[in-house]
Formats: sequence, C-alpha cells, structure tokens
Amino acid sequence: MPKNIIIKQILIRSIVKQILALIIFYSGFIKVLRLLGKNYTKILLYHSISETENNFIRGTRIWTSTDKFNKHLKYLAAKYHIISLEDFVEPLIKGKTSERSVIITFDDGFVDNYYVAFPQLKQYKAPATIFLTTECIENKKPIWIQELNYLLNTIGVEKIWDTLSSLSPQINTDKIIKKRFSKMLLRNSIEEYFRYSLNIKQREKIIAAVNQKFNLSRKKIFSENKIFLNWEQIKIMRADGITFGNHGASHSPLSFLSERQQLTEVKHSKRLIRDKLGTDFIPFSYPFGGTKDFNINTEQLVKKQGHSCILTAEPKLNHSQSSKYQLGRIAIGNLPVYLLAFEMEKGVLKKLIRKS
Repeated sequence: MPKNIIIKQILIRSIVKQILALIIFYSGFIKVLRLLGKNYTKILLYHSISETENNFIRGTRIWTSTDKFNKHLKYLAAKYHIISLEDFVEPLIKGKTSERSVIITFDDGFVDNYYVAFPQLKQYKAPATIFLTTECIENKKPIWIQELNYLLNTIGVEKIWDTLSSLSPQINTDKIIKKRFSKMLLRNSIEEYFRYSLNIKQREKIIAAVNQKFNLSRKKIFSENKIFLNWEQIKIMRADGITFGNHGASHSPLSFLSERQQLTEVKHSKRLIRDKLGTDFIPFSYPFGGTKDFNINTEQLVKKQGHSCILTAEPKLNHSQSSKYQLGRIAIGNLPVYLLAFEMEKGVLKKLIRKS
C-alpha cells in the first residue's frame, strides 16, 4: 500500500476518534456510558507527570503534563470513586466490586511522581500505586528504553537506524530493523527491535556501542539527570497512603526471557520491595504489558512468587468476575479531559454496539 495512503488512514482514524469523543462528551451521552459501566472498575496507567517532556521520554506517549494531570484528577474525583488497588483486589476475591470506581497507577517509578503527582494526589485525597523498576531506584541504572529514547531524541532517528544497522553483526543477531517511510514508524521499529529481537546482554552491548560512537558518557548523562525515585522519597509516599508494586528489575518483556531470567527479574525485585517497605501487599505489572509481553507461563511464574495481583496494559474492563491475575489498564498519556472520559468508557460503548 502506498505510504501516502497509509498516512491518510492513520490521520483519518485519529480525527474520527476525536470527533466521536467530542460528541459523546459534550452531548452528555458520556453520562449514559458511565451509568451503563458503573459496575466496571477502570484502572488508569500513567508514567511521567511534569511541565515539559524531557529527552528520556519524548516521543513515547508516556508523558502527562502537570496541568492535564490536575484536570484528570478533578474530573475523576467528581465523576468516580477513586479507590486503592488493594481496596479493589480484596473484595474481588469474594466476587465484589465498588460501583463507579477508578484506580490510578504509575509505571517505572519516575521521580516526578514524587515532586509533581504526589502533591496533586494528596490535594484530591486520591490513593495510587506506583510500580517500581528496581534496578533504577536511587538512579543506579537507567531503564534501557529511557536510554534509547535519549539517543533517539538527541542524535536523531535516522542516524540511530544507520548506526544500529552497522552494529548488528557485532552482537551476533541476524535480526534487522526494517526501514520505514516515516520517523514515527521507524522509531517504533527501533524500539520493537530492542524489545523483542535482542536479549539483555545484546541490548546493553549495543547501547554502549552507540554511546561510544557518538562520544556520549552514559554515567554523566544519568548522574546529571536523576529521573527515578530513591528509597527516601518512596518511603515518604508510602507513609502517606501510596502503595508500591513490582515492575521487574530491568524492564524487559518477560515472555521473551528464559524461565531463569524471568525468575531473576521477578523474585529479587519483589523481595527488595518487601524488605525495604515491610509490606505484604505487592502487586505486579508487566513491563510494557501488551499481549506479546506476557503469557500463561509468565503469569504462573509471577503468581508463584506471591504477588497480590497482576496488571497488564491491555484496556480490558475489570469487573466482579475478573481474575486478579489478569487485570486490564487504560493508558492515558497527555489526553484532554474529553478524550480521557472517552477512553475510560470506550469498552462500554463497544459492548453496547455489539449488543445492538
């Protein structure tokens, strides 16, 4: 299919979605959807909350502006009951859920969760759960995806693609990154290459080689940009009602690791959180959390380590019959309120259309 046609289709879908969301929100039909979906618990997925995007997250759609997050909380507090993940999971065991409930979660453990999100959560008396990538706590080590984003944003997508293509033989992989006709699609291809085609050692080796090629000091970059939480900040939030969960050690998709590697990712990070915080309620969220990133084997492994529940990044509707080990979440990003409202009730709308 010609590239101009593909781009037009993407733009048309985006425009149609926004128009539909505007109509549903401002016509008042969103109230009907909220009523029909009152028995579903929506779990929201955030990552970084700040005034501006930095080079570690720009282009990834995981950023929410400070102002948008405040507007989200105002809307959620007015239209839903914001409950904690623990308060949802405990009754779920008995097949019960709260009406019109919503849960707020954050992945990765960015430091702006403490400086920006935490004060706003306190303002609205809103509980939340933050899932920690444990190797990054105290900024001891960057998440590889943030390091890759930094390289893409500072060096450029095309240059990184050229460099990776030349470096691939050095790491003994026959996988290549398919050249795409737009920077956005090429960027996605590069991320998928790192996520699914390289093992942990290969990923580390190639990122080090790219930094060396462009004379960048990895240690200096991350010592000057402390982007992750430390234990002092975590404990302060914990004392004020924020719960913490396990997001693995290195933010690797578990389904692409050996069983031994998966165990290393999951077991030691859970133990660290338990020992540091003295809590028995430790939920788990899959790194990335898409359908390719977990399977029945990963679910069983995570369950065996005693996690309280498991969250994906699949936008499923959670209800009284949901398995606490297969909970869905709705990724939010930097959406205006009318799109936030639409995304939260989109699953209800789809059910309504299927029944009609």
